[in-house]
Amino acid sequence: MRFLGLSSLLRPEDSVALHQASRAYIEARLKEQFDGPVVVVTHYAPSVGSIEKRFEHDPLSPCFASRLDELIGASNVDLWVHGHTHTTFDYMIKRTRVVCNAVGYRDRSGGKVPERENAFRPDLVVEI
Repeated sequence: MRFLGLSSLLRPEDSVALHQASRAYIEARLKEQFDGPVVVVTHYAPSVGSIEKRFEHDPLSPCFASRLDELIGASNVDLWVHGHTHTTFDYMIKRTRVVCNAVGYRDRSGGKVPERENAFRPDLVVEI
């Protein structure tokens, strides 16, 4: 895999460094005083709570979700919205609502998204 258009490959240590930098950035922003609802939007899931049960023990699951439950639980975040999992999730970590409203994968034959439990909700509105 090429990394950010450079000629080098993306190595595990690169992923770890990017994760640490992103986490530090989020932690710093959450320490700032803000009067109003706090919403965090990330591409990757903040918790393994956003991993489908069938992938729970898959060795690649860490590529889809971080383990930020402790950070979230100790924070003032009202809502955390994420993508990347291709599966819809809506659950709580302490006082924080975690939402992923994913369309999912299209089937291989021609483009329809298969029906499934916890499907994409095109009319979803999240109030905070």
